[in-house]
Amino acid sequence: GPLHAKIGRILVDSWNSMDETQRDHDETTLLLGVDQLNRGSTSITDPEELFELVELNMTSAGIASGTKTAVNVGAKYYRAALSVYGSEKLWKEHYSVALELHNGLAQCYRIMGDG
Repeated sequence: GPLHAKIGRILVDSWNSMDETQRDHDETTLLLGVDQLNRGSTSITDPEELFELVELNMTSAGIASGTKTAVNVGAKYYRAALSVYGSEKLWKEHYSVALELHNGLAQCYRIMGDG
């Protein structure tokens, strides 16, 4: 719970403090941070921070689904983004983001051959 969220924040903050070149060569820090935040998402109560986690999952999904072999990892981040904020709430409050997430997830499933 809270410990995962704390670790995730530290990793994401570290990644955010890097310049663009460093970020491009160290995507693992972001992915690990987002994984930790997802594990601790039940302890995150601030709606703004939850929405930031949605956006971080979208970024992670884009990074992770760059190759066919990693597309299942991308799908994991899309599903997590929908889960942490609540899919129905996301549709109501952030329609375009919800649409982008569902389209990204559908694309991953298409590539994987699951629908």
